[in-house]
Amino acid sequence: MSQRFLQEAELLLMEAGISLRKFKASDITPAYLGWLNDKDYMKYSNQRHSVHTEESSMQYLKSFENSSNFFLSVEDLNAELLGTCTVNYDSHNHHANIGVLVSPENSSRGIGKLIFRIILTQLPNHIKLNKIVAGTCELNSKMISVIENSGMRFEYRVPGEFLLDGEYLDNLMFAKYY
Repeated sequence: MSQRFLQEAELLLMEAGISLRKFKASDITPAYLGWLNDKDYMKYSNQRHSVHTEESSMQYLKSFENSSNFFLSVEDLNAELLGTCTVNYDSHNHHANIGVLVSPENSSRGIGKLIFRIILTQLPNHIKLNKIVAGTCELNSKMISVIENSGMRFEYRVPGEFLLDGEYLDNLMFAKYY
């Protein structure tokens, strides 16, 4: 499958009862906006700097149109939204930067690890990739564990990249090469 297929397909990737499909306007619900606007839950995300509305979320969704990037919904067999995944794809250098958000009520259920496994094992079957990268704040121990357990390896540290409560923290970057 090609990048064009990924841009046009509705259901993209599926494994173990979890599907990743294109995020749609109907996914912008009060519950979804609640995740994004929960400052405590989003403390390790740059999402915490904005107030998210239906309008701002629609603008974000539209930013993926006609681009090489993907914004995906993660749902279970009952079509319940469990989280989201962004894939920022550099088609010239063949690498992707992924970001994963699991809903608060589904965190600690292994959903994040499953999302990473699906992306790391299936995405290279659809687009040409040299590597996939993901990063997080050095204090985000849950995400670090998810990333490391997915098979990605620590690649480098970006000093002072993340400002949290007046303190500059490092961003840790992980990668998997193909």
